[in-house]
Amino acid sequence: MLEMPGRGTLYLLLGPNVYDPIDRNGLQERFGWLVPKAFGLIDRQMRIVNVVRVIGDLEGSRLIPSDWLPQMVTFDNDDIPTSVKPVDPQNMATAFGPGVRFVEASVAITKEPITTGIEKRLRWLQGDIRGQALDPDARGFGETFPQKIRKSWFRRTINR
Repeated sequence: MLEMPGRGTLYLLLGPNVYDPIDRNGLQERFGWLVPKAFGLIDRQMRIVNVVRVIGDLEGSRLIPSDWLPQMVTFDNDDIPTSVKPVDPQNMATAFGPGVRFVEASVAITKEPITTGIEKRLRWLQGDIRGQALDPDARGFGETFPQKIRKSWFRRTINR
């Protein structure tokens, strides 16, 4: 989440990019492979079991390749989930006004605690959200953007 006072809030989703035909069909969930891709593990043809073994030893930050950016969204009103709109990183000014542009994104592995609490800002994320679309009238994967986006893509449950 990136807050831009007076302009809105940008949310990066923890799920597939609904505009990518491969990702949208669940064949390649960008978020799940984001860290291995950014840290060069995929380029080494590592199997998933090997990625899991080495990922805990990684540290530092890496740029996210532009073709691996997660789905970006904003809301006209954070309290109304169906007011969600896609954000094009190549045209940030459309969503946030003149002078706003996307430069780069990075992912970092730290020893800091995982950031939590998005459900305090997006109150409709409270409770069991598995499988629920932002538009409650969604059937299947839906036709409209709010019908395609799942609530679970805004937060993940952390098992401790």
